[in-house]
Amino acid sequence: MEWMREKRYITENENVRQETTDSRWRQHFHIQPSAGMLNRPAGFVYLDGLYHLFYEWLPMSGLKYRYHLTSPDLIHFVTHGPVIILDDSDDDDFNVNQRWDDGFDFYAPQITYGAEGEPILIGCIRQSNVEYTAHCFTIPRLLSFEEEKVIQRPYPLVKKWRGKPETAEGYAMKHDIRLHPYEGDCYEMVIDILENESTEFYIELRVSKREATRLIYNHASRQFTLDRFDSGILSPYGNDFTRSVTLDNHLKRIHAFVDQSSIEIFLNDGEKVMTSRIFPSDSATGIRTSTESGQVYLKFTKYDIEKQES
Repeated sequence: MEWMREKRYITENENVRQETTDSRWRQHFHIQPSAGMLNRPAGFVYLDGLYHLFYEWLPMSGLKYRYHLTSPDLIHFVTHGPVIILDDSDDDDFNVNQRWDDGFDFYAPQITYGAEGEPILIGCIRQSNVEYTAHCFTIPRLLSFEEEKVIQRPYPLVKKWRGKPETAEGYAMKHDIRLHPYEGDCYEMVIDILENESTEFYIELRVSKREATRLIYNHASRQFTLDRFDSGILSPYGNDFTRSVTLDNHLKRIHAFVDQSSIEIFLNDGEKVMTSRIFPSDSATGIRTSTESGQVYLKFTKYDIEKQES
Protein backbone atom coordinates (compact mmCIF):
# COMPACT_ATOMS: atom_id res chain seq x y z
CA MET A 1 0.00 0.00 0.00
CA GLU A 2 1.16 3.53 -0.75
CA TRP A 3 1.06 4.74 2.88
CA MET A 4 3.27 1.84 3.90
CA ARG A 5 5.79 2.77 1.21
CA GLU A 6 5.74 6.35 2.46
CA LYS A 7 6.28 5.25 6.09
CA ARG A 8 9.21 3.06 5.06
CA TYR A 9 10.66 5.92 3.04
CA ILE A 10 10.48 8.33 5.99
CA THR A 11 12.16 5.85 8.35
CA GLU A 12 14.93 4.85 5.96
CA ASN A 13 15.53 8.39 4.73
CA GLU A 14 16.00 9.72 8.27
CA ASN A 15 18.41 6.88 9.00
CA VAL A 16 20.73 7.89 6.16
CA ARG A 17 20.23 11.66 6.26
CA GLN A 18 22.65 12.26 9.12
CA GLU A 19 25.26 9.96 7.59
CA THR A 20 25.02 11.86 4.29
CA THR A 21 25.17 15.26 6.00
CA ASP A 22 28.22 14.29 8.06
CA SER A 23 30.18 12.81 5.15
CA ARG A 24 33.58 14.38 4.49
CA TRP A 25 32.62 14.52 0.80
CA ARG A 26 29.42 16.47 1.33
CA GLN A 27 29.59 19.40 -1.10
CA HIS A 28 29.73 22.98 0.19
CA PHE A 29 28.47 25.00 -2.78
CA HIS A 30 27.15 22.46 -5.29
CA ILE A 31 23.48 21.49 -5.09
CA GLN A 32 22.86 17.93 -3.92
CA PRO A 33 20.16 16.12 -1.91
CA SER A 34 20.19 15.95 1.86
CA ALA A 35 20.02 12.16 1.49
CA GLY A 36 19.72 9.64 -1.31
CA MET A 37 20.73 10.16 -4.91
CA LEU A 38 20.29 13.03 -7.32
CA ASN A 39 20.00 10.98 -10.50
CA ARG A 40 19.82 13.72 -13.13
CA PRO A 41 18.33 17.14 -13.87
CA ALA A 42 14.68 16.91 -14.87
CA GLY A 43 13.76 20.45 -15.87
CA PHE A 44 15.30 23.93 -15.71
CA VAL A 45 13.18 27.00 -16.54
CA TYR A 46 13.05 30.74 -15.84
CA LEU A 47 9.57 32.16 -15.25
CA ASP A 48 8.35 35.45 -13.76
CA GLY A 49 11.62 36.30 -12.06
CA LEU A 50 12.36 32.85 -10.68
CA TYR A 51 14.51 29.96 -11.84
CA HIS A 52 12.85 26.57 -11.32
CA LEU A 53 15.16 23.59 -11.09
CA PHE A 54 13.92 20.01 -10.93
CA TYR A 55 15.83 16.81 -10.50
CA GLU A 56 15.09 13.12 -10.24
CA TRP A 57 15.57 12.09 -6.62
CA LEU A 58 15.99 8.52 -5.41
CA PRO A 59 15.84 8.13 -1.61
CA MET A 60 17.49 5.08 -0.14
CA SER A 61 14.15 3.27 -0.01
CA GLY A 62 14.14 3.01 -3.80
CA LEU A 63 11.27 5.46 -4.39
CA LYS A 64 11.71 7.97 -7.19
CA TYR A 65 10.57 11.60 -7.08
CA ARG A 66 10.75 14.89 -8.92
CA TYR A 67 12.42 17.33 -6.53
CA HIS A 68 11.80 21.10 -6.89
CA LEU A 69 14.03 24.11 -6.10
CA THR A 70 13.57 27.79 -6.94
CA SER A 71 15.99 30.71 -6.99
CA PRO A 72 15.91 34.37 -8.00
CA ASP A 73 19.62 34.38 -8.90
CA LEU A 74 20.91 30.75 -9.14
CA ILE A 75 22.92 31.41 -5.97
CA HIS A 76 20.32 31.30 -3.19
CA PHE A 77 17.83 28.43 -3.48
CA VAL A 78 14.54 27.63 -1.74
CA THR A 79 13.71 23.95 -1.40
CA HIS A 80 10.13 22.90 -2.15
CA GLY A 81 10.76 19.20 -1.72
CA PRO A 82 9.46 16.23 -3.71
CA VAL A 83 6.48 17.13 -5.88
CA ILE A 84 5.77 14.00 -7.97
CA ILE A 85 6.21 10.27 -7.32
CA LEU A 86 7.66 8.61 -10.40
CA ASP A 87 8.02 5.12 -11.73
CA ASP A 88 10.31 3.76 -14.43
CA SER A 89 7.85 4.70 -17.16
CA ASP A 90 8.37 8.38 -16.34
CA ASP A 91 11.97 8.44 -17.58
CA ASP A 92 12.78 11.24 -19.99
CA ASP A 93 14.93 10.91 -23.09
CA PHE A 94 17.96 13.05 -22.27
CA ASN A 95 20.63 13.75 -24.84
CA VAL A 96 23.55 12.76 -22.62
CA ASN A 97 26.06 12.47 -25.45
CA GLN A 98 26.19 16.15 -26.32
CA ARG A 99 29.79 17.20 -25.61
CA TRP A 100 29.61 20.30 -23.42
CA ASP A 101 32.42 19.20 -21.13
CA ASP A 102 35.77 17.46 -21.70
CA GLY A 103 36.15 16.09 -18.18
CA PHE A 104 35.04 12.82 -16.66
CA ASP A 105 31.64 13.05 -15.04
CA PHE A 106 29.48 15.66 -16.75
CA TYR A 107 25.98 14.39 -17.56
CA ALA A 108 22.52 15.47 -18.77
CA PRO A 109 22.94 19.22 -19.44
CA GLN A 110 19.89 21.46 -19.05
CA ILE A 111 19.63 24.95 -20.58
CA THR A 112 17.27 27.82 -19.88
CA TYR A 113 17.24 31.52 -20.83
CA GLY A 114 17.61 34.13 -18.10
CA ALA A 115 16.04 37.54 -17.55
CA GLU A 116 18.06 39.11 -20.39
CA GLY A 117 17.62 36.16 -22.72
CA GLU A 118 21.07 34.78 -21.90
CA PRO A 119 21.51 30.98 -22.20
CA ILE A 120 22.44 29.33 -18.89
CA LEU A 121 23.49 25.72 -18.48
CA ILE A 122 23.39 23.41 -15.47
CA GLY A 123 24.44 19.76 -15.64
CA CYS A 124 24.91 16.82 -13.31
CA ILE A 125 28.27 15.64 -11.94
CA ARG A 126 27.51 11.96 -11.77
CA GLN A 127 30.05 9.69 -10.15
CA SER A 128 30.21 7.79 -6.89
CA ASN A 129 32.55 5.71 -4.81
CA VAL A 130 31.73 2.80 -2.54
CA GLU A 131 31.28 5.10 0.46
CA TYR A 132 29.46 8.07 -1.04
CA THR A 133 26.76 7.98 -3.72
CA ALA A 134 25.29 11.50 -3.78
CA HIS A 135 25.59 13.08 -7.23
CA CYS A 136 25.36 16.86 -7.55
CA PHE A 137 24.81 19.72 -9.99
CA THR A 138 27.54 21.74 -11.66
CA ILE A 139 27.77 25.43 -10.93
CA PRO A 140 25.61 27.42 -13.38
CA ARG A 141 27.41 28.35 -16.61
CA LEU A 142 26.79 31.24 -18.98
CA LEU A 143 26.93 30.18 -22.63
CA SER A 144 27.97 32.22 -25.65
CA PHE A 145 28.87 31.48 -29.26
CA GLU A 146 32.15 33.13 -30.26
CA GLU A 147 34.25 32.54 -33.37
CA GLU A 148 32.14 29.48 -34.21
CA LYS A 149 32.77 27.94 -30.78
CA VAL A 150 30.55 27.42 -27.75
CA ILE A 151 32.13 29.22 -24.78
CA GLN A 152 31.21 28.33 -21.19
CA ARG A 153 31.96 30.74 -18.38
CA PRO A 154 31.01 30.62 -14.70
CA TYR A 155 27.70 32.38 -14.17
CA PRO A 156 28.72 35.92 -13.04
CA LEU A 157 26.72 35.91 -9.80
CA VAL A 158 28.74 33.01 -8.39
CA LYS A 159 31.13 35.77 -7.34
CA LYS A 160 28.75 36.28 -4.40
CA TRP A 161 30.23 33.10 -2.90
CA ARG A 162 33.70 34.62 -2.69
CA GLY A 163 35.47 35.31 0.55
CA LYS A 164 38.44 37.67 0.76
CA PRO A 165 41.00 37.19 -2.02
CA GLU A 166 44.40 35.66 -1.27
CA THR A 167 47.14 36.08 -3.85
CA ALA A 168 50.47 34.40 -4.47
CA GLU A 169 52.82 34.66 -7.42
CA GLY A 170 56.23 33.56 -8.51
CA TYR A 171 58.19 31.12 -10.63
CA ALA A 172 57.47 27.40 -10.74
CA MET A 173 60.60 25.37 -11.47
CA LYS A 174 61.70 21.77 -11.77
CA HIS A 175 61.58 21.04 -8.04
CA ASP A 176 58.24 20.92 -6.23
CA ILE A 177 57.12 24.13 -4.55
CA ARG A 178 54.31 23.86 -2.03
CA LEU A 179 52.38 27.09 -1.55
CA HIS A 180 52.12 27.10 2.23
CA PRO A 181 49.94 28.18 4.01
CA TYR A 182 48.11 28.92 0.74
CA GLU A 183 45.78 25.90 0.78
CA GLY A 184 42.19 24.75 1.26
CA ASP A 185 39.47 22.32 0.26
CA CYS A 186 36.58 24.57 -0.91
CA TYR A 187 37.54 27.54 -3.05
CA GLU A 188 37.51 29.36 -6.36
CA MET A 189 40.95 29.92 -7.87
CA VAL A 190 42.17 31.92 -10.85
CA ILE A 191 45.66 31.02 -12.11
CA ASP A 192 47.18 33.42 -14.62
CA ILE A 193 50.15 32.18 -16.68
CA LEU A 194 52.15 35.38 -17.10
CA GLU A 195 55.37 33.91 -18.57
CA ASN A 196 56.00 30.38 -19.74
CA GLU A 197 59.45 29.07 -20.66
CA SER A 198 58.75 25.53 -19.47
CA THR A 199 58.31 22.45 -21.62
CA GLU A 200 55.54 21.25 -19.34
CA PHE A 201 54.25 22.54 -16.03
CA TYR A 202 52.23 20.97 -13.24
CA ILE A 203 49.76 22.43 -10.76
CA GLU A 204 48.58 20.06 -8.06
CA LEU A 205 45.46 20.73 -5.98
CA ARG A 206 44.03 18.89 -2.95
CA VAL A 207 47.55 17.69 -2.09
CA SER A 208 48.44 15.46 0.87
CA LYS A 209 51.40 13.13 1.39
CA ARG A 210 49.83 10.56 -0.93
CA GLU A 211 47.21 12.49 -2.88
CA ALA A 212 47.07 15.14 -5.59
CA THR A 213 44.74 16.20 -8.38
CA ARG A 214 47.11 17.17 -11.21
CA LEU A 215 46.67 19.85 -13.85
CA ILE A 216 49.29 19.39 -16.60
CA TYR A 217 50.06 21.70 -19.51
CA ASN A 218 52.44 20.86 -22.36
CA HIS A 219 53.59 24.02 -24.12
CA ALA A 220 54.61 22.51 -27.48
CA SER A 221 51.38 20.57 -28.05
CA ARG A 222 49.09 23.06 -26.22
CA GLN A 223 47.64 20.01 -24.50
CA PHE A 224 46.05 20.34 -21.07
CA THR A 225 45.50 17.20 -18.98
CA LEU A 226 43.43 16.56 -15.87
CA ASP A 227 44.85 13.59 -13.93
CA ARG A 228 42.89 12.17 -11.00
CA PHE A 229 44.80 8.91 -10.49
CA ASP A 230 46.03 10.08 -7.06
CA SER A 231 42.97 12.19 -6.20
CA GLY A 232 41.80 9.90 -3.39
CA ILE A 233 39.45 6.93 -3.24
CA LEU A 234 38.80 5.73 -6.77
CA SER A 235 35.44 4.78 -8.19
CA PRO A 236 34.90 1.03 -8.61
CA TYR A 237 33.15 1.70 -11.92
CA GLY A 238 36.12 2.22 -14.23
CA ASN A 239 39.81 2.90 -14.70
CA ASP A 240 39.63 6.19 -16.56
CA PHE A 241 42.08 8.49 -14.79
CA THR A 242 43.20 11.15 -17.31
CA ARG A 243 41.44 13.42 -19.78
CA SER A 244 43.18 15.81 -22.18
CA VAL A 245 42.19 18.66 -24.48
CA THR A 246 44.16 20.60 -27.09
CA LEU A 247 43.72 24.37 -26.89
CA ASP A 248 43.48 26.68 -29.89
CA ASN A 249 45.86 29.12 -28.21
CA HIS A 250 48.52 28.77 -25.54
CA LEU A 251 47.18 28.52 -22.02
CA LYS A 252 46.84 31.89 -20.32
CA ARG A 253 44.33 31.26 -17.53
CA ILE A 254 42.98 28.40 -15.44
CA HIS A 255 39.79 29.15 -13.52
CA ALA A 256 38.96 26.35 -11.07
CA PHE A 257 36.13 25.68 -8.62
CA VAL A 258 37.20 23.13 -6.01
CA ASP A 259 34.61 21.66 -3.64
CA GLN A 260 34.75 18.84 -1.10
CA SER A 261 34.41 16.16 -3.78
CA SER A 262 34.57 17.84 -7.19
CA ILE A 263 36.59 20.12 -9.42
CA GLU A 264 35.39 22.24 -12.37
CA ILE A 265 38.06 23.81 -14.57
CA PHE A 266 37.51 26.60 -17.13
CA LEU A 267 40.45 27.12 -19.51
CA ASN A 268 41.24 30.33 -21.41
CA ASP A 269 38.05 32.14 -20.42
CA GLY A 270 35.76 29.21 -21.18
CA GLU A 271 37.32 27.81 -24.36
CA LYS A 272 37.36 24.36 -22.72
CA VAL A 273 35.76 23.04 -19.53
CA MET A 274 36.67 19.90 -17.57
CA THR A 275 34.65 18.49 -14.67
CA SER A 276 35.43 15.64 -12.30
CA ARG A 277 34.40 14.10 -9.00
CA ILE A 278 37.29 13.46 -6.63
CA PHE A 279 37.25 11.82 -3.18
CA PRO A 280 40.35 12.96 -1.24
CA SER A 281 41.07 12.70 2.47
CA ASP A 282 40.56 15.54 4.94
CA SER A 283 44.30 16.24 4.93
CA ALA A 284 44.39 16.87 1.16
CA THR A 285 44.41 20.66 1.27
CA GLY A 286 47.79 21.58 -0.24
CA ILE A 287 48.66 23.35 -3.50
CA ARG A 288 51.91 22.54 -5.28
CA THR A 289 53.69 23.56 -8.51
CA SER A 290 56.61 22.28 -10.59
CA THR A 291 57.83 21.96 -14.19
CA GLU A 292 59.38 19.27 -16.37
CA SER A 293 62.11 21.73 -17.37
CA GLY A 294 62.39 25.49 -17.59
CA GLN A 295 60.23 27.83 -15.55
CA VAL A 296 56.80 29.41 -15.62
CA TYR A 297 55.65 32.56 -13.83
CA LEU A 298 52.23 32.10 -12.22
CA LYS A 299 49.82 34.35 -10.37
CA PHE A 300 47.28 32.68 -8.08
CA THR A 301 44.14 34.40 -6.82
CA LYS A 302 42.14 32.28 -4.40
CA TYR A 303 38.74 32.88 -2.79
CA ASP A 304 37.55 30.56 -0.03
CA ILE A 305 33.89 29.59 -0.34
CA GLU A 306 31.79 29.03 2.77
CA LYS A 307 29.17 26.31 2.99
CA GLN A 308 25.96 27.21 1.14
CA GLU A 309 22.45 26.01 1.93
CA SER A 310 21.21 23.43 -0.61
